[in-house]
Amino acid sequence: MTAHIGLLRGFLKRELGFEGVVISDYAAITELIQLASQPILLKRPRSRSRRAAIWRDADVLTGCFNPTGRLPVTWPRDIGQIPIFYAERSSGRPADSTDPFTSKYLDLPTAPLFPFGHGLSFGRVKLEKIRASPENFQSEYQIKVEVDAVNEGRTATEETIILFVHDCEATVARPLMELKAWEKIALAPGQTKTVAFALKAESFCFPGQDLEPMLEPGDFDILVGLNADRKSLLTTSARLPSWRALPAAG
Repeated sequence: MTAHIGLLRGFLKRELGFEGVVISDYAAITELIQLASQPILLKRPRSRSRRAAIWRDADVLTGCFNPTGRLPVTWPRDIGQIPIFYAERSSGRPADSTDPFTSKYLDLPTAPLFPFGHGLSFGRVKLEKIRASPENFQSEYQIKVEVDAVNEGRTATEETIILFVHDCEATVARPLMELKAWEKIALAPGQTKTVAFALKAESFCFPGQDLEPMLEPGDFDILVGLNADRKSLLTTSARLPSWRALPAAG
């Protein structure tokens, strides 16, 4: 924690010329991050005005540059949530705010501050009309997943579309979501573009109890979105009706 605070103080001093900023704990860092899309006011004991405004890069503020970077990790609200990631295994008692006997925190939400893939830009991209074909597939075939991306904003932008898979039932516990594919696209204002993913059977296999790759018949959820927030993802399904041995590697 001391290292994180030291890095932040160093950034404020080196890049912005601020000294004497008091940052004592993780909550303060989290608050700074939450306000990062706005001007941040920090008290400076040695300053005549006693306040200093930290502004983002002028090009970003004026819209001359459209940021399109996305988080490569899940960002927690508090250190008590660590480890936290989208690929966790399901709990026997998933969080339910109305049930006191489910797995959750007493003093903060279970959701992260920012999910994997989170990012802000001046574009406003919406995904719609997810579809998969064929819905029933065999191990020697590919399944094609398509989704329409619409830029509803007035600024040209780039967006990263992320695809996850969830095995609904397996002999080995599987993650709630597994990242399988992604695509970065450019969209003009008002433009609609269809994004297509081709998933091979290997995308649905997993290490068995003998640690060898295996592919079991059953249903699979296919989730597509802009980040790993499960509530914001579009979902379709595919089914492997019968088991076929995967071809030997090499």
